[in-house]
Amino acid sequence: MKRLNLFLSAVLLLLGTAVGAVQKDTLRILAIGNSFSQDAVEQNLHEIAKADGQELIIGNMYIGGCSLERHYGNALADTPDYDYRKVGTDGVRVNQKKFPLSKALADEKWDIVTLQQVSGLSGEKMTYEPYLNEMVNYVRKRAPQAEIWWHQTWAYAKGATHGDFPRYDCDQMKMYRAIMECSSRVCDIYGFGVIPSGTAVQNLRATRDRENCTRDGFHLNHTIGRYLAALTWYEALTGRSVLGNPYKPEALSEERAEMARAAAHAAVKNPYAVTDIGFGEKIEVNNDPAKVAAYTLPDPLRFADGKKVRNAKAWTEKRRPELLGLFENEMYGTAPGRPDALSFQVIEEDTPAFDGLAVRRQVRICYTPKKDRYLTLLLYYPAGRTDAPVFLGLNFRGNESVCDDADILLVDKGQYSRYGIHPRVARGSSASEWEVRKLLSRGYAFATFCADDADPDFEDSRVNGVQANFDRKYTWGNIAEWAWGLSRALDYLEEAGCVDASRVAVTGFSRMGKAALWAGARDERFAMVVSIQSGCGGAALARHNIGETIYAMNSHFPHWYCENYKKYNNNESALPFDQHELLALVAPRPLYVASAAKATWLNPDGEQAAAAAARKVWKLWGSKATAKLGGHVTDAKHTIIPEDWDRILDFADKNL
Repeated sequence: MKRLNLFLSAVLLLLGTAVGAVQKDTLRILAIGNSFSQDAVEQNLHEIAKADGQELIIGNMYIGGCSLERHYGNALADTPDYDYRKVGTDGVRVNQKKFPLSKALADEKWDIVTLQQVSGLSGEKMTYEPYLNEMVNYVRKRAPQAEIWWHQTWAYAKGATHGDFPRYDCDQMKMYRAIMECSSRVCDIYGFGVIPSGTAVQNLRATRDRENCTRDGFHLNHTIGRYLAALTWYEALTGRSVLGNPYKPEALSEERAEMARAAAHAAVKNPYAVTDIGFGEKIEVNNDPAKVAAYTLPDPLRFADGKKVRNAKAWTEKRRPELLGLFENEMYGTAPGRPDALSFQVIEEDTPAFDGLAVRRQVRICYTPKKDRYLTLLLYYPAGRTDAPVFLGLNFRGNESVCDDADILLVDKGQYSRYGIHPRVARGSSASEWEVRKLLSRGYAFATFCADDADPDFEDSRVNGVQANFDRKYTWGNIAEWAWGLSRALDYLEEAGCVDASRVAVTGFSRMGKAALWAGARDERFAMVVSIQSGCGGAALARHNIGETIYAMNSHFPHWYCENYKKYNNNESALPFDQHELLALVAPRPLYVASAAKATWLNPDGEQAAAAAARKVWKLWGSKATAKLGGHVTDAKHTIIPEDWDRILDFADKNL
């Protein structure tokens, strides 16, 4: 078998060798670049090569945001402006600061030197010369033995807030096409080989992984993004196919690694156009209730050892913690509690709103010692009262989206600059989802913050949101982060002095409903929990497989849950729990599950079946306790309609 594998590897090598690819026992590569070359070569490239039996020495001359013009200016003046980051054959990276180009070019007998334009100018050919020509002459004079290769950069993510994106009308494909035109032109004129990272990224974006390769809309994330770029560099420069290369980052699933390998391989074969590599956007799911396979649900009233839960005390003291631990370890991930550094800054004192119906307050909930990371809470409470119960929920598009109040503060650019993706939306664009005036007129306060405050909804290698400020031992995904943020909002409401913090209902729609359920399950201070069309991973049974599935969620949104949850892709029967037990964690508090019949992707039947299966837990507190478990199904599609809030508020009037 070993001889056969060696033979096949040799055949693949012969078939896969690209024109110009360099074959050496130890290949020496120097990148003259910026953060985009940092993304590509400083991690994963050594490991990919090692797994393929190839030794590399890798150098990266790094200045963030460095253009060809600046590189040329540095070369001309021999300016020691660079961080020279070198990865030896042992994989150890050494960083030397204040390094000039001349010294780096003389440090090794480089086989390959790469050049690139800064990303924002990569699609503007008028910015290349005379600087590129001068850089080529400079490199050839100081490293005549080296081949010069062109590093093709990538287009920004849809919705990216990078200052150069307007050069391309904030259009990803327009930017991609401009980069392709410039990179192919450069390679034709100078005879460069091309490292088609930009096309590899676009190939991946055409799969069901979508935009999950950047951490801020332009820099590649530390999981699939940087791995993808390194794969592209390796195959382009060595000619050795990365298909089947056994190395992958530990946090990356094998399926996503396979997608990255295919995207890189296709880009090297077809460097200036997107290739359909399969792994399509559409995931086959069941939408026919008649095709739901028979299943048996775990019994929430059975301990892990099989013994029966006989009373509310046994549930509260033993079974509830047991289930909570299972959900933490296998699905949502572990998370910290209230941080010691938590503090509150009122940025708008109580101000009349809604024509005197309410009072508005806006608050920063700071969770770092420097108070530089925070959730911006928008709070309305009925005028003349300080004892109103509260509906607290995450919004998806910014506080200004929840109603047309012109005095809601817009997020400051600095707060979201680290995210890179936060497009502005019109004031009140999501008003129909919240019906704030109706809530206030019914005597309830309303509080919300944008989910992006806790973490933006894309796979960012845990570098943007609250995760980045806590120990890496915690395994939480975005859903758990958003839930954590809801608990911090409750921390503030307990100190606000203007509402009844003992009567806070946590609520959410769609993916925010998933977070609301987890927040309510973990944090028993929430007096009521409301799920609105939360679907799989929320209120819907995973085993009742209609519409969205665990596999679909983990494919489209790999950042939502912890890594352990991926074990249950197309393997729901192996789950040690199901979502009826998540709902049961709310007992004996009031829980309301709102579904929509035409939102089949969210599995409304599975949501209501979960609620029915959880009812036995409320019965531990007596038959009357089951009145605290409510719900409804409208005839709507995936949207909130007035009937939803009317029925939720009727339930709250009796139970909150």
